Amino acid sequence: MTLDSTAAAARPPGPRRRGTRRLGTRRRVAGVLALIVFLLAAAGPARAVSAVDAGTAAGKQAGRAQGAVTGDGPLVVLGIGGLTWADISPATTPHIWRLAERSAKGDLSLRTTRSTSCALDGWLTLGAGRRAGTKLPTKRSVRCPAMPRIEPAGHDSGHRAGREPVPAEVTGWGAYRTFNSHQAYQAKPGTLATTVAADDGMCTLAIGPGAATALADRSGTVQRYLEAGTVPSPGGPHRLGTCPLSLVDLGSVGDSSWLPNSDTTSWVAGDHRAKNTVPDALTLGNDSERDRLAAAVRATQLRDADRMVGRYVHALPHDASVMLLGLSDSSYSPQLGAIMIAGGGRHGLLTSDSTRRRGLVQLTDVTPTITRLLGEKRHPAFVGTPATHADQAATKANGPDSTLDEVNSLREDALKASLVHDSVGAFSIWLDIAFYVFFILVALGLYRGRRDTSTAARRTGRSRAACWTALALGAVPAGTFVANLAPWARGPHPVALLAAGILVGAAAVFAVTLIRPWGRTWLGRVGALGLVTAGILGVDVATGSHLQLNSLLGYNAIVGGRFYGIGNLAVALYIVGALMGTAALVSPLRRRGAAVAVATVLGLATVTVIGEPAWGAKVGGTIAAVAGFGVLVLLLAGVRLGIRRLVAVAVIALAALFAVAGLDYLRPPGQRSHFGIFFQHVLSGDMGEVIARKLEANLSILVINPLLSLLVPVGFVMIALVLGWAARWRRRWPRGARAAERFAGRLPEAADRRPALGLGLAATSMALAVGLVITDSGAAVPATGFMLLIPMLVAACGDIPAETSRS
Repeated sequence: MTLDSTAAAARPPGPRRRGTRRLGTRRRVAGVLALIVFLLAAAGPARAVSAVDAGTAAGKQAGRAQGAVTGDGPLVVLGIGGLTWADISPATTPHIWRLAERSAKGDLSLRTTRSTSCALDGWLTLGAGRRAGTKLPTKRSVRCPAMPRIEPAGHDSGHRAGREPVPAEVTGWGAYRTFNSHQAYQAKPGTLATTVAADDGMCTLAIGPGAATALADRSGTVQRYLEAGTVPSPGGPHRLGTCPLSLVDLGSVGDSSWLPNSDTTSWVAGDHRAKNTVPDALTLGNDSERDRLAAAVRATQLRDADRMVGRYVHALPHDASVMLLGLSDSSYSPQLGAIMIAGGGRHGLLTSDSTRRRGLVQLTDVTPTITRLLGEKRHPAFVGTPATHADQAATKANGPDSTLDEVNSLREDALKASLVHDSVGAFSIWLDIAFYVFFILVALGLYRGRRDTSTAARRTGRSRAACWTALALGAVPAGTFVANLAPWARGPHPVALLAAGILVGAAAVFAVTLIRPWGRTWLGRVGALGLVTAGILGVDVATGSHLQLNSLLGYNAIVGGRFYGIGNLAVALYIVGALMGTAALVSPLRRRGAAVAVATVLGLATVTVIGEPAWGAKVGGTIAAVAGFGVLVLLLAGVRLGIRRLVAVAVIALAALFAVAGLDYLRPPGQRSHFGIFFQHVLSGDMGEVIARKLEANLSILVINPLLSLLVPVGFVMIALVLGWAARWRRRWPRGARAAERFAGRLPEAADRRPALGLGLAATSMALAVGLVITDSGAAVPATGFMLLIPMLVAACGDIPAETSRS
């Protein structure tokens, strides 16, 4: 029996002979057994890893405790909105630089309820332990809301806070609580103060309105408050460190169009009555003049902030720990902030279990870090994880060289994130346009109408040109990840270097497809393109996902949707490449059992990479991969699939997902991946909120990037009509079959010659349909998958001569 006989599985059944009944039963049994083996094997690695993690939880916790950020004395948190590592240097900010030399440091992802975070959003997030925000003054406003007024509370209502701290209340507190209760993240401002106060009434001190917002309890009351710019006397009764926790709002640095008012009161200068006047010329003149004045204003803001940091650090007791945060953006363009923690005897770079990235933590990680430094337990409402030291060996104070190297590394990572974040929109549009142009040219080249007078040589030439173009275009998505192998952000023109890196990466992938023996046929080249794309992504995910972070088709630290594993767009490319590559690989095999075995092994590898919590940690991608390879294994085994069997495959895939998610949930909370978090939402009854948030993100893609979303119906038209696949649907869709006859697409003939190609297309369609439904990227998943699938299908038709086209 040859594999070509599997073509019958994709055709309408004819009259069955008696002698074939037993053979059909054997095929169905073999297919079901192969699917069961595949699913059990796919769940095995994750189950084993989860069991090992659960059995060694105590050992892991002890190991992490060695790298934990700890401190025995009081903690003082200094917040400066808009502060980044690009602002910090020995010359411009000497006090902050000296603090950095004895600190563990990192980049800070500032995502709150909006893509761009104001200072008030950052302080509210710090107090809630979840992404929080405020209502903008108007729907079209790009200016941040003003900080709330802080009024003395109770019997002190007639006295203003001076050198002595007094209880105070945050005006408008109820509005902040109400606004966030209607947001998807369900943040509850006041959680930090409630958690700290639960420990025998631990006292807290807030200096400045932002700090008061973060340290207010759920009723909006602050235990002790001092006005902005007040520096308690080191020898006085209310000196810093009297309370175990003190938060200090040092104002913000940023553009005049972003801060609440262009002449807002600036307490970074040390005198809360001083004015941070911004020249009117910032809104006048040419671009170079505005840039020069903006840079001068920012330099003044940084100099004042640095001087205040020096004053507060000088007023601290010797055993105090200091945390300095750049907890908001400085303009409408989002960025990564700066974070440093001095104390505990450790230095180097920070990380956290929520990011799993060296030198990167989230703003939501800061709140549980504070409670850990105070010896408190992590509140269940906190979604972040405590920051830890990425460099276990960095126990001595940094020298000037090591601090400079670490700061340069953080600057490079932040610059890469910003450039990719600012470029991804334009790149996506140009990539969409390139594929639309390609689709149109292929359609025009294959259209023959009713009077096709072109010669066979001309038709063959157009077909070969389309095949070569498709193969080159299909290598571009993989090239976007290969480009991150080079340090393009270090060059004088990083965007140009990134573009060059993408072209070089795509050329390298294209060259691999031409290597013999697979480069002799078009189907071999298509298989190589799919497997090379899947191999690049699989190896990257298994080794830390270094190519995923801050890549144009990966995920971005500024967006803050994902920091480790494999992203939604990448998983679409990975699954398409793996499925179609597997179909091309097994196509020459003559024994059905060998084809099923190869597909099972490659499917197991694919599902393991995507679903392993330590690697891909992709919930929706795991379901899509299991469904796709499950269909492929059954089709290769000769099992005819109907609606009931497809539903059964989907149910089995969901069962495998819940099994892995449940095992991952057994690990400690700080070590759970997206699987364990998903299972926790199911148990807590929060799945409705999660689904609503994902559905909102899914629908927003239709508005944000309609060109990408339209690739789904356009891709369907390409496959069904232009490439001629609708010719197989004469009975169910006769109009589509007649429309397909007007094009010289040869996909049905290619599938007849190599039936595994058609089976791969069916399995890939199943996987992309699942991805469309269950991921929060929605239409972007199949659209991105079509960027690889359709070029592969066009190129796969190259082995069919033009003369064999349908007449």
